[in-house]
Amino acid sequence: MDGGVDYSKYSVQQLREAEAGIDRTRFPINYSRLRDELNRRGYSSADHVANTITEPHREPVCVALKKPATLMWISIALGPVVLVLDWKYLVSMTPASSLIITEVIVIALGAWLTYKMARGRNWSRIAILVLTILGLSIYVTALVYTFLRTPFIGVINSVQLVMQATAIYMMFTEPGDSEFRRRKKP
Repeated sequence: MDGGVDYSKYSVQQLREAEAGIDRTRFPINYSRLRDELNRRGYSSADHVANTITEPHREPVCVALKKPATLMWISIALGPVVLVLDWKYLVSMTPASSLIITEVIVIALGAWLTYKMARGRNWSRIAILVLTILGLSIYVTALVYTFLRTPFIGVINSVQLVMQATAIYMMFTEPGDSEFRRRKKP
């Protein structure tokens, strides 16, 4: 019977399978409700088509997580910019090889956690929160000295901090939080 299916209880995988197999002409109401449920969760047909053609096992980024992920990506990208701008001072304090190795590790870890967070992995948003809290006291102290020494770089570091804090806020409030909670359910 057309219109008798409640798609709100379906997983994303089940919704995708239903979308691929539904006869749109025989069941237009079910199809419409299926599309509405996918859209409510932040997925579109274009996401699914691109996903199935290029990477069949990769779940697309949910709309609710795109903004915090974008903020995190921008913040990560600003790291090497600060390194280049403050290079002379930093190499006077630490060997260049240590700076580069540390920057590569920080970028790789940040990128991996952001990638996983954008795909709804709850553990990654918790890891981002914990690492941010652990590094906050050191970061704020260094930020004060950076502002005194080079205000421009201090502003860039402040922008990074605000972007990360905003991203974390968005991950733990609606609609981001509900996306993580929904994905945890079997």
